[in-house]
Amino acid sequence: MTIVLKELKETRVSLKILEYVNYGDSQHRNDLLAESDELSAISAKMILNKKRQSNTPRK
Repeated sequence: MTIVLKELKETRVSLKILEYVNYGDSQHRNDLLAESDELSAISAKMILNKKRQSNTPRK
C-alpha cells in the first residue's frame, strides 16, 4: 500500500508540472489532480489504520 501512495505522489508532481507549463486541458488536469488527492488520502488512511491494528494488542 505504501507503494501506491508513493506512485500517487509522483503522479501529483507530474500533474503539477503539466499545470505549470500549461499543457493540455486545464479542467482535465484539475480533475486528475483532485482524483489523485482523494486516492492519496484514502491510501494514507488505510496505511494508518493498518498500523494501528498491528499495534493494538489482541485479546
